Amino acid sequence: MKCEQYGYKNKTEYIRDCVRARVDLTPNSTDISETNRLMKRIGSNINQIAMRLHSQETFTQKI
Repeated sequence: MKCEQYGYKNKTEYIRDCVRARVDLTPNSTDISETNRLMKRIGSNINQIAMRLHSQETFTQKI
């Protein structure tokens, strides 16, 4: 993986730095707050998907 190739300890740090490299971080910028908001929503959606998958009996039986 690229995160290991560039010396990151985990994927989260790598993804965070990739996003920050593409977002305007100037103090007057709304990009960073909008990006943070969207990333929180994405994380929430992923968590909901994982919870639903793990709550389904057929899914847990296959693992």
